[in-house]
Amino acid sequence: MGKKIKNTISPSKKVNNIIDLEKLDSHLYNNCNIVIDFSFEGDFVSCKQGEFSNYLQSEKEFIQKFRDMMADVQKLSQKTPNKIFNGGEYKHCHKTKNEKFAIDIIKNIFGKIGKGDSNFEQEIGGESIYQIGLQSEIRLFGVIKGNLFRVYFIDHYHDFEYNQTKNERNKKNCKFCIINSILK
Repeated sequence: MGKKIKNTISPSKKVNNIIDLEKLDSHLYNNCNIVIDFSFEGDFVSCKQGEFSNYLQSEKEFIQKFRDMMADVQKLSQKTPNKIFNGGEYKHCHKTKNEKFAIDIIKNIFGKIGKGDSNFEQEIGGESIYQIGLQSEIRLFGVIKGNLFRVYFIDHYHDFEYNQTKNERNKKNCKFCIINSILK
């Protein structure tokens, strides 16, 4: 005789597959290294907004700034967002002091890539804007969700919070945008 097969009509345990996103985000923020996301198509678009400008002088300068930025990104990527933003040792990593101005810059970039206010609201609406930076003068501005920092614009010259002692460039010579030069 063969073995009897036991068929049950109800599961042995109740399955709970509802994920608490706040707990997940908190876990990622506190325990996982930061991931710096450059997937926004406007990351490298240059713009001018009031006194702010992130135009560069040349392709050669873009390459040098990109190398400096990646060196900072590589070092920051070895830490959790909690340590970066709350640990006290990364003074260039914090919620932006002038969020309205940062939002205006991001909206300007959205306009340059053909996205309107509704796209902005879907992607960023209500999120706080943060900046990160390390040893170079370059600052990245974006939003943080869990351990993911999504970049929305790059401040190559520390121009967002202008400080004349840190920024000695002549803005008249800065008219280069890597995206515009690629598209031509």
